[in-house]
Amino acid sequence: DGEGISARMATLLDGDHRRILGLFSLMLTIGGTPVIYHGDEFALQNDEAHRELSAERTGWDDSRFLLRAPIPWEQVEAYLLDPRSPAFKVYEGLRAMLLLRRRLPGLLGGERRFLEIDPRVAAYSRGSGHEEVTVLINLSGDEVAVDVDGVDLLSGRSGTLAPYEYRWLATPNL
Repeated sequence: DGEGISARMATLLDGDHRRILGLFSLMLTIGGTPVIYHGDEFALQNDEAHRELSAERTGWDDSRFLLRAPIPWEQVEAYLLDPRSPAFKVYEGLRAMLLLRRRLPGLLGGERRFLEIDPRVAAYSRGSGHEEVTVLINLSGDEVAVDVDGVDLLSGRSGTLAPYEYRWLATPNL
């Protein structure tokens, strides 16, 4: 009935590329089928004008019209040339995650075990045997010290998690 949450990630997460990428990290590693909605890969906001126009045309005010607007390709292309833009940061971060995910079969299946690190951090291991990856996602705006062995396969970082930072750590036998 067009009810519920129908919104782009950038709108729900105040355009914060760190939070958007953290959510993508969760979607790509927790299990199940990740779905990337039209425009989320570029940190596009909801399109209220498209919703209003579609409601006027159809006589139905469906919140899904927020997401179904045409992609403004010229604008997106300009954003993707600017490394400071949220669109660039989200697109490149998501691209790196997708490329790495293909090389880590443990993330595509296998067992998931939740870890107790800190209540502000989503922490779990995925996979089995030599294909295990530990995922850490700081869900808060605080720095969080973590005591987990491993270096992030995406950034090479270890130690304290910055606000909204995520990491995919290889197990010692990966």
